[in-house]
Amino acid sequence: MKQQFVAQKNIDLVIDGFQQFFRRCLEAGDFYASAMKDFMEPIFSRAGYRDPVTNRGGAEHNNNILLIHDAAVGDFVSTTAAIREIRGVYPTAHITLMVTPMAMNLAEHCPYVDEIFPFTMPWGDLPSAYQRNVEHAKFLLSRRIDIVYSFTHFPSTILLSYMSGARERVSFDFSVEDGIHLETGPLFAMTDLLTVKVPLRLYGTHNIDRNLGLLDYTLHCPITNREPEVWYTPLDRALVFNTFKDDIIAGKKIFALCMGGSRESKKWPAENYADLFKRILAQEPNTRIIILGGGKADAHHAAVFKQTLGMELAAEHVFDLTDRTNYRQSAALLSLIGIYVGNDTGTMHMAAALKVPVLIPYYFATDIPVQDYKAPKIDYPYRVPSVIVMPEHALDDCKNSTTHYGCKVADRPHCITQVKVPTMFAAYQLLKERIAEKNIEPLFVT
Repeated sequence: MKQQFVAQKNIDLVIDGFQQFFRRCLEAGDFYASAMKDFMEPIFSRAGYRDPVTNRGGAEHNNNILLIHDAAVGDFVSTTAAIREIRGVYPTAHITLMVTPMAMNLAEHCPYVDEIFPFTMPWGDLPSAYQRNVEHAKFLLSRRIDIVYSFTHFPSTILLSYMSGARERVSFDFSVEDGIHLETGPLFAMTDLLTVKVPLRLYGTHNIDRNLGLLDYTLHCPITNREPEVWYTPLDRALVFNTFKDDIIAGKKIFALCMGGSRESKKWPAENYADLFKRILAQEPNTRIIILGGGKADAHHAAVFKQTLGMELAAEHVFDLTDRTNYRQSAALLSLIGIYVGNDTGTMHMAAALKVPVLIPYYFATDIPVQDYKAPKIDYPYRVPSVIVMPEHALDDCKNSTTHYGCKVADRPHCITQVKVPTMFAAYQLLKERIAEKNIEPLFVT
């Protein structure tokens, strides 16, 4: 589909309107989404962004589609099914995908979009986020976007969907979360800028179902293919296959081990992983353990793991790829893996999307109430054999926690330290049973 670009004078008119409105906000000392609509809608109309659509054809005449994803790798994997299905709904559209730098490496070979645009991380105060969005809008306004689907985690993402100039703006209704009214929250305050507000968990609690809900709701019929995807190149796969060809030919059982995590509270100690694999190796000696991850912390965990395992066992069984692969290469490697063992990370979600069975220690204790917006309901390994080992009791600081993660301590391993090695080894035996049964429902154990 050939893009319809907009006259620069019309882009300048809108950008000037954004700056005028924000100066008013700074003078008044407040920001209201409804006030922004009142101020900007006449300007959008004068610039032609609200004109009736003519001579564009295609599904519902929506030929320029914008998709915005504003979080990290695990959340991006949970968006991939929706991206695929949007292409199916709009087969001739020009689709632009905006992603954060963290997800760019995985997204750049997505076969369902026409261009990818880097999205500056949407964190920080409103003035900073607003000005970053103005810079993004200079590009997006030239595209004359028909509809934007915003897979939102941050308020400024909804703001950007409006500033893109899109006629239709679809995202989630953040006014109610699991029966709790959130009308004073920053996400709800921005939803006035949307044209379609989709109930958050109408079609399932998992983030994959939440994201597909944007289509389930607007199309009035649930999507049938709800499987996520991970994309890599033939070269990526050839590289990792050649590296581990001898192990594959020898019929070794190959484990991926990932000891990283977005929060320290998600990280089970490396010494515990080493003790777990001592037990596994005693039972299954024809085994290869491939350590994935990146950064100084992950390299440290890998070193501790190998030292605790013992250098002789490590030399025979461990291949340390810490800081030696990107996400796309890790995905290609995971396609050859037998089992993922590790923390709840973006790599874990990649493994699950590739149908690799998953064993993880968890940070969310069984005695904390689990509403629909909490991690055990929205972040578990999706439709793949998996066993998740939870602490039996939250530590004192976290009892009666209302946070998404359950464990309230973010800067160190906390509740997760209650997960014991013998319990993880027993969970591994359970996982093997579930693999044999082809049982894809997540199993939470203590």
